[in-house]
Amino acid sequence: MPRSQPDSGSQWRDQILDHLNRCDRFVFVVSEHANASVFCAFEAGMAVALEKNIHLVSIDGTSPPSHLQAIQAIDVKRLQARKPWLTH
Repeated sequence: MPRSQPDSGSQWRDQILDHLNRCDRFVFVVSEHANASVFCAFEAGMAVALEKNIHLVSIDGTSPPSHLQAIQAIDVKRLQARKPWLTH
């Protein structure tokens, strides 16, 4: 079922919480930019607080933020170095 676009003026926080409450698992795409984002930190922190099944995928070799470092991550750059036939 397609999702509707959020209404102008709606709060991102409410949208994030709504989607997190309905999801079975949370995939955090780790990157230098994601780690610098306040919204990404909020979303990941809420996933932890809601005890979601969390999966980490590092796309640029960046380590996860400190509150997620206890979770094993997939490191795409390392994986591509070991298996060069994998592409983006």
